[in-house]
Amino acid sequence: MCITGALADWDVPARSSDLWRRWGASCVPVETRLGDALPELGERVPREPPLREAAGRVYQRSVWLGPAGTRTPLHRDPYHNLLCQAWGAKAVRLYAPKHAAALAPYPQHALRNTSQLDGGDPRLTGVPCWECELRATEALYIPRRWWHEVTATSASLSVSYWWT
Repeated sequence: MCITGALADWDVPARSSDLWRRWGASCVPVETRLGDALPELGERVPREPPLREAAGRVYQRSVWLGPAGTRTPLHRDPYHNLLCQAWGAKAVRLYAPKHAAALAPYPQHALRNTSQLDGGDPRLTGVPCWECELRATEALYIPRRWWHEVTATSASLSVSYWWT
């Protein structure tokens, strides 16, 4: 479910801010718990997600900051996720948990939540998926255990709220 305008009232730094100049323009994408490495952002992003009443106890907030082309490989998480796009855009591809075998998860314990395939792999032709572009001020609910792959289509800043 994509929620348009969910972040319209957020007070996050603009792409032209010092935050982007110091972190986002690097070749290495940043994924961190808010407040740990980016306190100036952690103070401005709400502790509770938009639509708080729909979420359970928030387990963690993480920020995703990086240039176009930053990619999170096809994987699944054990928690519900509300992926909130502060600025920029991302392409998201989702697969239902019932298709896990077709997604070829790694057999090793530490990687069993990660696919050996990219979402565009021809071996996935015919496996039903849902695709969307997540744009600034939009949020996407990703149910727990749903497989997903995320690619930044522009420089972007996102926040994930995970809960049980």
